[in-house]
Amino acid sequence: MPKIEIRCPACNKKGYMEVDGVILERKMERGIMTINLGKDQICEHTFVAYIDNNLQVRDCFITDFQIEIPELAPSEIVLETKIPSSEELNVDLIKMNFYPLTLTFIIRGGFLNKKILVLSEDEFLNNFLKNFFEFIYKNSFNLDIIILSMEKYKKNKKNYEDFLIIKDKKIIRDKDKILDVKKLKIESLIIQRFYSEYIANSSLLFLKNEIYKTYLLSKSIVDFIKEFKGEELLSKNILDNLEKVHNVKIQIPYLDFLLEIVKNYFKVEVPKTSKISDFLKF
Repeated sequence: MPKIEIRCPACNKKGYMEVDGVILERKMERGIMTINLGKDQICEHTFVAYIDNNLQVRDCFITDFQIEIPELAPSEIVLETKIPSSEELNVDLIKMNFYPLTLTFIIRGGFLNKKILVLSEDEFLNNFLKNFFEFIYKNSFNLDIIILSMEKYKKNKKNYEDFLIIKDKKIIRDKDKILDVKKLKIESLIIQRFYSEYIANSSLLFLKNEIYKTYLLSKSIVDFIKEFKGEELLSKNILDNLEKVHNVKIQIPYLDFLLEIVKNYFKVEVPKTSKISDFLKF
């Protein structure tokens, strides 16, 4: 059986995984495969590795944190009936040629209202990417993203001084230090599920709906804060309101994630933490 060298993204310990050839061939039909590594398979951490059809590890994400992404009723989720054709938007091609970490960075930047510049030399892919981002962000966040070659960027560097700049898995510019991999837990979970879903249209709709869900819940918090009439606003008030309006229970880490979006995207002041004893001042 083929052996694949894998390094833990947390401690950098190296190990090897044997993969059944039949399973490998079946999963490689889409050009990329996910391998979930449990505790003690490589090291003490649990993580997921993405393997391309050349048996190279494209990305790894730590998964040994326990966060649940809330589920909304189907009636609250945007169901896009018209999915672009494969000639307009080839999801499998994007997965094969676009790093999961790069997409995680972009999702993070979009949630926090950053202008984003992606440096890419893959001209054949860039039109797919344009259609991809237009589709998954329709009816939710306004994503300000530009995709350029390095040559074009160098000719007009001054135009992008306030942009978050990403090339492959490298962060070229991040003035506000928002792309700390250790803090991208929710975004990483969303992207992991997107890459793990082998049916292209299903993965596309999943990602679109997760982005819309994030928008819906954070916008609901904004509306609640603006309408709140009490003297002090506890995090518990927000949690209770989300449960009342959307029939959903939110964990504190996910609430922290939403509050960061409320503060940075919607420009509504919120506390840095969301412990039940904390209150909002605005």
